[in-house]
Amino acid sequence: EVNHFSFRLDWIPQASNDCRFRNWTVEVQQQRHCVSSPGITTCTPVVPLQPWYEVYPTCYLTDRSITTCKAYRMISFSFYGVRMRERCSDRTAESPDAYTEAEIWPFLADTPENVTIDS
Repeated sequence: EVNHFSFRLDWIPQASNDCRFRNWTVEVQQQRHCVSSPGITTCTPVVPLQPWYEVYPTCYLTDRSITTCKAYRMISFSFYGVRMRERCSDRTAESPDAYTEAEIWPFLADTPENVTIDS
């Protein structure tokens, strides 16, 4: 289940070549935060940018065949940079970072039902 404080990440592993697999590592960084007012939503960069941090333990995976994880404790109404890589026992064989962006939008209130008017 994905909610307004988390996201799920899926990927397709590529050839490991000379890498003796150690783990998958996923890191995130909040990059923009949004504020909404009637009729307009404004998103501004987070300044200063906070350091990248590892999504541990849910996205620190030591089984190469597991290619999905869930990042928790995100801030709603924000955009996060997400980078991940395949870590190897020999660091010189590690993959470069793959990069994407996650959007964490708030859940809207449910529409009211059974609205009636008395006059």
